[in-house]
Amino acid sequence: MSVTSFSPDYLPANYTNYGSGCNIAAPGGETSGLSGGEKAGVLSTLCSETSNGADYGYMQGTSMACPHVSGVAALGLSYALEKGKRYSLDEFKTMLLTSVNEIDSRLGEGSKATIADVSIYRGKMGTGITDAYQLLMQIEGTPCLQVALGEVQLIPLTQHFGQGAEDLTYTDIQMSAKDMEKLGIKAAPKMYNGKLMIKCTKPGSAKIKVSAIAGGTKPGTGVVMGGMVITKEFAVIARSAGAANGGWL
Repeated sequence: MSVTSFSPDYLPANYTNYGSGCNIAAPGGETSGLSGGEKAGVLSTLCSETSNGADYGYMQGTSMACPHVSGVAALGLSYALEKGKRYSLDEFKTMLLTSVNEIDSRLGEGSKATIADVSIYRGKMGTGITDAYQLLMQIEGTPCLQVALGEVQLIPLTQHFGQGAEDLTYTDIQMSAKDMEKLGIKAAPKMYNGKLMIKCTKPGSAKIKVSAIAGGTKPGTGVVMGGMVITKEFAVIARSAGAANGGWL
């Protein structure tokens, strides 16, 4: 599996490999170039005998990016074992390579990286940016809904409730007050024209449950004909390019 590297500004690092055969992207640091500065690197172990006695230091390279993906894979395998799940090598690779945040929207015409117009990297950095939480949710069997920060999002649920999702009668949305506070949600999520309306102002992840009626507008009872209540649980993932603590991971 070939890993490409991006820098703290979420653009391709000036040294990264890219192109055919590259599979997934991960943080690799960029201590020189556009980002610059020691702490734009990745804190890594060093050989103290060759680094003036230092055991740790900030470094850059795909040698920093690869261990991120290895670590995500190891975490996923550990979680799968905990959940009693087993996968073939190809199945697990597929899950790992699809547990990503997209990167290509940042690589439009006119965007500039350290060494070139970054549009040349478009479609060549792999499937996207590795995301440990999304892999754990895939193993758990919980679908992920990705939400941009700071603006109202209308998220279609067709993929999860079927092609008729926009015409269903939705009865309930459950999200704990703790999770709403965690994601900076001021107004409770609701359904609007068959789409989930939600606005997150803080990066993070949380769970939400959405219920609808399959077959009619009212649920049936023991004596009254009606539809069946169906409930889906989702993981809401709100992401931003910068972390609240001033870091970039």
